[in-house]
Amino acid sequence: MAQDQLALSANIDRSYYGKLERGERQPTLGLLLRAARALGVSGSTLVKETEKRLESAGAPTQLAGRSARAKLRP
Repeated sequence: MAQDQLALSANIDRSYYGKLERGERQPTLGLLLRAARALGVSGSTLVKETEKRLESAGAPTQLAGRSARAKLRP
């Protein structure tokens, strides 16, 4: 699926989608679920496959920074 088609299908503004791709913005859970639905997969599948691709590319897959860890605390 082309980037424009995914943005349209998932109801994501194209300029915002570009910012997501460039790492200028972080997607919300709702946006991830809409993207997964547009791709015809579950949210968990989208996350698992993305994590696999990042790991095979040698990219870090854990949250970085103190503020990210603080958000995970109960």
